[in-house]
Amino acid sequence: MKPAPPFPEPSQDAILQAVGQTALDLANVGDRDVMLGAVLRRTRALLGADMAYFSLNDLHSGTTYIELTDGVRTPEYRAIRMPFGTGVLGRAAAGAGTVATADYLADRALNHLSGIDTIVRGEGVRAIAGAPMRLGGRVVGALLVAHRGPRTLGPAARTALEHMAVQAAVALEQTRRGEEIRRLRTTRDDGSDPGARLRLEHLLHLDERLMGAMAGSTAEAAGVFAVLAESVGHPLSLHDPSGALRTGRRLLTPEELAGWRLRSAVRTSQQAGGVAIAHLPGGGTYALLAITTAGEHLATLVMEGADDDAVARLAHASAFMTVALLVERALAQADETAQTTLVEELVDSRVPPRPTLGTRLAQYGLSPDAPATVLVVDVDPAGAVTAARAVRGLDGAGRWLVSVHDGHVCVIAAGTTGPGPAGPGRHRSSPRGSPRPGRRRSSAPRTAPRAGRRTCAARTPRPPTSPRRPVPWAAPPGTRTSPRSARSAR
Repeated sequence: MKPAPPFPEPSQDAILQAVGQTALDLANVGDRDVMLGAVLRRTRALLGADMAYFSLNDLHSGTTYIELTDGVRTPEYRAIRMPFGTGVLGRAAAGAGTVATADYLADRALNHLSGIDTIVRGEGVRAIAGAPMRLGGRVVGALLVAHRGPRTLGPAARTALEHMAVQAAVALEQTRRGEEIRRLRTTRDDGSDPGARLRLEHLLHLDERLMGAMAGSTAEAAGVFAVLAESVGHPLSLHDPSGALRTGRRLLTPEELAGWRLRSAVRTSQQAGGVAIAHLPGGGTYALLAITTAGEHLATLVMEGADDDAVARLAHASAFMTVALLVERALAQADETAQTTLVEELVDSRVPPRPTLGTRLAQYGLSPDAPATVLVVDVDPAGAVTAARAVRGLDGAGRWLVSVHDGHVCVIAAGTTGPGPAGPGRHRSSPRGSPRPGRRRSSAPRTAPRAGRRTCAARTPRPPTSPRRPVPWAAPPGTRTSPRSARSAR
């Protein structure tokens, strides 16, 4: 039997564009169906699917029901309601992670319902994939795509679906919150609890500021964090999953975060959703919120103190921080891809340079006709990606071209002196995968050639059978090549 073809694998740039457009919608579009419909259309476009839809969970009945669709033809399919754990929809909505089948009706591993199978057959659906929609650890529904032919779900398509499920959950929560506020304002004088109304209006104001931070700073986590830190009125910090401080005040060391009390609180927040409170033996009280998506721990917010209002604001910001971290990561991945592509065009004689090479090099202060310095840093190959990210995190790295190449880190900087005192050749710390002292191969100045070849390839020993052509103009380490001599050597 011929294997089913895959859903298209979207690029990081395409995923980033879809996420960024949704973040702008969150800040500017108030209509619920318009915003969520746009999420469905973008999801369909990313995965090349015939239809997309999302469901909402009804915890009282133990079912999930389709709320909004794009591309569905039959009213019966639009009205599907399934018990948790059944089919793809019921399993994804129950929080089982991303679920996919290449041919739904033929898949005996799924828990089928005869009535649903009839509806699926009537719609002509074959392939279905779904991801849970989570808010603060709670599963509120699922986002699904379906196709009228067999399809498998590859890693990039899976990532895109999970990212868009996060966007859909945040959009759903934002519109729900707006509806609550509108109802509150229409009953302002009906004698309801003024304290509850005031707290809700404070959350609305926080929403507006968080949305402004996301739209105004390309959804960078630091912008969202700054708004949240001011709102809660307590010392606040953001840590990566290892416990290292990302931003904010240092309230706890990684060793303290690794202690059993705080580790247990983070695990509770991950599993149950929401904020967990930890009381330390020394008398300190901390509120911890694990930022997660699709089962992945992205970061942890730590707040000193645990009064109810501040905890409510911390929990409320969870979805915004999730989106900001995902967008930030997508931006970083897109930049890594762009730098890797540039380095390959420069060093690999088999990769022809594109006409936009000069424009793209200019973003890193480089020119095809100007001298440049090349640093080749030896690292453990298994940690090369981590090492490259460590170099990119150094002061001034925004003007360097940094990429993993053949198991080492290749850094290209403008000029003949290379990066300054804070540069990678003088990197003193040695975290796992970072450049090891004494192992820098060279820092010989080069001239970035018009033909798109580069010296990193020449500095990396290759077996005699390598199909790559030699680079005749590559000079020995420690020598300088003028622009004229480099071009004439070619």
